[in-house]
Amino acid sequence: MELSIFLKKTLLIIIIFILTMVSNIQAQSINKPNVKYEQIELYNLVLDSAIKQSWNENGPYEYFDKSLEAVILLDIDKDGITKAITFEQRSGNKKFDTLVIKTVSNANPLPPLPRKYENYKVGLIFTPYGLK
Repeated sequence: MELSIFLKKTLLIIIIFILTMVSNIQAQSINKPNVKYEQIELYNLVLDSAIKQSWNENGPYEYFDKSLEAVILLDIDKDGITKAITFEQRSGNKKFDTLVIKTVSNANPLPPLPRKYENYKVGLIFTPYGLK
């Protein structure tokens, strides 16, 4: 049974809330003891998941040239609304670039930003395989 878009986005918001709450817990590792994960790093994981989910819903992409690559810049406000989507580099394939924009637009609204952020700019690289 497929989850509704509303339910999927609600789950993403719950995940970002939980990740925000645990962001102050120190991670223990062999190479980096006592490392604290920044809230924005955790947000990036949730953002990646939301975009990948939207990408998969807009597929299939196997008919595109596998060397295509589009780079976009997202400007996200504190509520998770994408204020601007700009191409840093177009793929050279109009249909592919259109799907990139559609993917990001369909992922809106994204989860809200961590409390200390008013806005956030992030670059994303798309290939026919998904996010790079």
